[in-house]
Amino acid sequence: MFIVEESLWVAIWIGVAICAFTFTAVAWILRAFDSQFYLILFPVLTAGCVLYVGLRMRNLSGDSRKIQLGVQGEESVASILEDLRGMGYRALHDITEDGFNIDHVLVGPGGVFAVETKTVQKPMKGNPSIRHHNGKIIIEGVATTEDPLRQVKGAAKHVRELLKRETGRSVYVQPVLLYPGWWVDERSSPDDVWLLNPGRFGPRLVSEIQKRKPMPEEDIHLYISRLQDRQHRA
Repeated sequence: MFIVEESLWVAIWIGVAICAFTFTAVAWILRAFDSQFYLILFPVLTAGCVLYVGLRMRNLSGDSRKIQLGVQGEESVASILEDLRGMGYRALHDITEDGFNIDHVLVGPGGVFAVETKTVQKPMKGNPSIRHHNGKIIIEGVATTEDPLRQVKGAAKHVRELLKRETGRSVYVQPVLLYPGWWVDERSSPDDVWLLNPGRFGPRLVSEIQKRKPMPEEDIHLYISRLQDRQHRA
């Protein structure tokens, strides 16, 4: 909320300063030439300044909403991951590796997971949904212009390489792509990425752990300790 208010106030004060400077300069010029042209010019300048401030406020408000939405999405996912401690998992946030930032890494009995969060503004009406089709993420029937699947697979690769370098062990890192607040067709997930609503992550872990041998406790602690060294601290 602070980001939103600060940005809007900056835009307002910049607009006021520009208007004040412009009005003062024009007033002195017209006074020097004893002109009555200000009767036309001042209303035009006023309308122009009001329009400028309004457009700046609208643009900054839109940008601020996107930032706020992203922050809320990250916080909600972080909270859900922390709730998985009862299942023996540990979440680490903001892992940096060679200039690459990874939103979250989860380590526990089911293995190592690289988690990326994508926040998208939902429409006010209808039944908004997200699914995967032919290598693309489809949001409300439209393919995304970005490539979140490539991003999350890249994140998993970075975590895998980091652990290999730090421990000498080869460990599989599962890419997980989460969309908070949306209905996600997880059945459409590609073979190598889990596509989920954050609320479905825990149940998916439970079902998957039944299919594989749990990771030994000593391995979990080892991987966590190595990842903690790369965790960003504000």
